[in-house]
Amino acid sequence: MSSLRTLGEPMPEGNGHRDPKFLWTESRVGLEGAIQEEKEHESDESDLLSQELRLQQRLSRLNLEIDVMDGDGNCLFRSASMGLYGTPGHHAIVRRNAVQHMRYSLQGASG
Repeated sequence: MSSLRTLGEPMPEGNGHRDPKFLWTESRVGLEGAIQEEKEHESDESDLLSQELRLQQRLSRLNLEIDVMDGDGNCLFRSASMGLYGTPGHHAIVRRNAVQHMRYSLQGASG
């Protein structure tokens, strides 16, 4: 039997976070409940295909989906561009801004 907690309810003590300041969001509460329910009905299948299917089902419950990025060395920046602009096409701008920020931060730290 799974138990769901309401938004703002403290996390259970068994997960390493005993401080009631740490609160779960509503989506996290739903995800934890779904995972617990899934564990109760878990099969012995451990192949990659069933694991990917399980991940897709979990994401679907949260109205999320996997976006596959080109593996050309810019995948981090393509992913950030997707999150910021809704398209991976602005990855060069994201990369340029990230490098500029790191250079600025490094200069500030050294001197």
